[in-house]
Amino acid sequence: MAYSLFSHRPFLIACLAYIAAFYSPLRNFCDFDLRIALGWADALRMFGATAAVVVTGTVLGHDGEAPHRSPRRWPLMGGGALAGLAVLYSQEFGLCAVGAVLLAPLAAHLFQHRGRGIGERSVATLQSLGWIILGIGAPLAAVMALYGCFGKATLLIATTYKTLSLTASGAFGSLEFPVSAKSFDQPEELLGPLFSLMDKLRDASIQLIVPVAIYIVALCSLVVRVVTRTWTASSTILFGLAAVGISSFRVALARAGVDHTLSASGPSILCLGILLDQSVDCCVYLYEEIRVPLGRMLAGALLVMVVMVTERIGGIAHQFEQIAHGPKVPPGQTAYFYRDLPRAGDAYLDEDFQAIARFVRETTSPTDKIFTLLHMMDGGELYFLCNRENPTRYDLLAEIMTADQQHEVLESLEQQPPRLIIGDDGSVVGPEVMAYVKKRWTISKSVGRYTVWLPP
Repeated sequence: MAYSLFSHRPFLIACLAYIAAFYSPLRNFCDFDLRIALGWADALRMFGATAAVVVTGTVLGHDGEAPHRSPRRWPLMGGGALAGLAVLYSQEFGLCAVGAVLLAPLAAHLFQHRGRGIGERSVATLQSLGWIILGIGAPLAAVMALYGCFGKATLLIATTYKTLSLTASGAFGSLEFPVSAKSFDQPEELLGPLFSLMDKLRDASIQLIVPVAIYIVALCSLVVRVVTRTWTASSTILFGLAAVGISSFRVALARAGVDHTLSASGPSILCLGILLDQSVDCCVYLYEEIRVPLGRMLAGALLVMVVMVTERIGGIAHQFEQIAHGPKVPPGQTAYFYRDLPRAGDAYLDEDFQAIARFVRETTSPTDKIFTLLHMMDGGELYFLCNRENPTRYDLLAEIMTADQQHEVLESLEQQPPRLIIGDDGSVVGPEVMAYVKKRWTISKSVGRYTVWLPP
């Protein structure tokens, strides 16, 4: 995306790549020793939505450069289809992308198409919206039809709606924003990453403040473009990125931790790139012969500041340090191999996990069911490695979000009691499920770090 926007500024692309490596989900790849490395899952959640906005904004912007050109059907449908796929992959960020691509035609035709009358602009706006909506609907309709063939279309709609409504209520009502007016009574806590070399994860304030500042500057830039009637193709892209960035950043505050705000910071990096691309050539003339490259000076100062902050919270230097001391080394020549766990392939399994997988396979038959009560996103791999069925439809406990879903888990366990239950984390399934487990499976033992519940 950066290459398509700034192909004539390779240095800017390199700087943005450095920022993206440490202020976006790509950081999970760089600091897998410090963070939960969700890998491409988190990266695609945001970058897929961002790509849909960039593609649609680029098409609209180029259409605006030719005032008498009709909206291009297939490119607009392609941008809409990307937004539809983003909804399927990541409902909340995808929905933000849908909102952004639906607003972008209004901005493009209202502010950029200055050679047309109101009527022509209105027709072009409706045409663009129509093609985009068709594009959004195509992948959604295909998936709905597929689910309908198996009688699960209603379940898909209900689950998606419940997820989105819970996310919205968390973001806009139930959870307090972690930075408030009281935070500025002791501002050094907000600037902790600038002064702390010990805590490698104290960049929460950076993630919560910097994207907001970038979006504010972007909005101010767009207002200036509107007032001065200098709206360009890049302004349309910037508008779309600001829209998806602001809405997705607010959604991420439903779980306002560093890992979640990382997922929402991607658009702000491209917004910063567009702002720099527009202003880096700005010069101030002192007298007649002295030219001060103010834009390049400010961009250089910004780069130095970003590098200083990033290196203090763990940047390139931290990567070299990890390589030098051994935590990050290439895998050995010998592949991992587990004769009695053939489904593991060449994946690394620690000794405790090997022990619990072997215990499950030895004490159950292929027709027996098991259930895991491990923390949030743990446990799903155990069903696969042991080739044992889960009596519930929730492979990960993180998928359980409501009391109704907890009750559904209880009903599934009652209808199809598993042979074993592994783990004792009841924070997600609720007290009723845990009470039933302790009543029905009364014998417990430890296998490594895992608790196993057995029937009497």
